[in-house]
Amino acid sequence: MGFFLGFFFLPGLCGLVIGFFVRFFAFCGNYFLDHLWLIYCLPLFAVISIWLFRRIRIPATKEIYQNIFATEPLFAKLNLPLLFIFSSLNQLFGISTGREGVGVQMGVLLSEIFGQGSFRKRLGIACGFSAIFLTPITAAFFAFEIHKKNRNWFSFPLVWIGAVAAREVRLSFAPEFSILPPAEFNLERYFLTFLVSLLLFAVFLKLGVWLFHSVHEKFRIFFGKMNPYAAILIFSMAMIGLTLQFQDGKYNGLGFNLIHSIEAGQGVWYDFFIKLLATTSALGSGLIGGEVTPLFSLGFSLGDSFAHLTHQSEYIFRYLGQCAFFALYFSVPMAGLALGFELLGFQALFPLSLILFFGVVIQASINRTKSSSLGKTFKH
Repeated sequence: MGFFLGFFFLPGLCGLVIGFFVRFFAFCGNYFLDHLWLIYCLPLFAVISIWLFRRIRIPATKEIYQNIFATEPLFAKLNLPLLFIFSSLNQLFGISTGREGVGVQMGVLLSEIFGQGSFRKRLGIACGFSAIFLTPITAAFFAFEIHKKNRNWFSFPLVWIGAVAAREVRLSFAPEFSILPPAEFNLERYFLTFLVSLLLFAVFLKLGVWLFHSVHEKFRIFFGKMNPYAAILIFSMAMIGLTLQFQDGKYNGLGFNLIHSIEAGQGVWYDFFIKLLATTSALGSGLIGGEVTPLFSLGFSLGDSFAHLTHQSEYIFRYLGQCAFFALYFSVPMAGLALGFELLGFQALFPLSLILFFGVVIQASINRTKSSSLGKTFKH
């Protein structure tokens, strides 16, 4: 009975709750852009957040997916509204974090209403992701690739149907807020002329992913050695300085502001590095939030920079970078391909699959080199 109740009611529940969350999230982000003076309130908000997180056990971003894999119930029921409120208020005060981590947590938390189990947890992940990004195929693959315990691919159609239902309910409640829809994606000339550049672009993206992981870890260690209140105040002061320096808020929030800026021809070579620093410092300081949406803007900016360096099509590499950076960061190639299909159509599958294949080969070579080095070390 719990299985059927979960399957029939969880998608609708996720769509409704996350639809409201997305509306409030977008309102906070837009309000900040219209009132940049709110950045001066960031230190107070950040200190209150850290104080509350220490009083009530709320997971930091790094723990989001670790907690999803846990067998026991994730959090106290009080945590759902707190996650909702504080991740949204991050946008109100200009913090560069995403929303998918909280959306996925919401999906898993709501799935626990109907009982425990890998299928329900996977369905919750897919419904949460789909209700945020409106990409049900990507959401289903993401759920299966990120949560491997008791993975049964025969249940994939049911998870996908649930993700579609969550998307439709969310659209009926919050239709105007969705992932940016691209225009036509024409690759006729691209297939014949630029295949070699795909390998170079894969290397470019892997370097970007490695840099994100490395800087995130450095910030986590750096802030971890400090008093948490001192750490959050240092982060707040840095974000105030960044916002005052650039004035347009394109490095604050989810990353859509940066994408719009690049599309308008205002992108610069250092966009990737500043957005990376803004996001990794926020995540490393202990604030809650997601990573996927900032990853989209990072991949988008890397694609734009690569296209300018190699004199390729900016449009093509921006959107390929957006999908591939997400897939390489989380090691979810099937979800990356599904995202490319849902955003860009069939024509994107071939170049995107080559980029992801090259990325996987590069990672396998790195792992093999590390294993060989370790083996020699133990041998001697």
